[in-house]
Amino acid sequence: MAASLLNVGRQVGGAAGLAVLGTVAWTVAADNARAKAPYRQALAAGFDRAACRLTCRRQRGPGVGTVSTGS
Repeated sequence: MAASLLNVGRQVGGAAGLAVLGTVAWTVAADNARAKAPYRQALAAGFDRAACRLTCRRQRGPGVGTVSTGS
């Protein structure tokens, strides 16, 4: 039971992460297309931004960039 819950959690997390990356990529691509950028350049910029978000998040790790209240 626990293994199946872990598996489902990973699948849902992966799907959510992919949805976020896809949203970032297509939002940037659409913004560039509206700015009259060539289609290939707009698409490349979108996927570049999504890849940057993925690698930057992995390099920094969780909790980096949070505000500390100082106890």
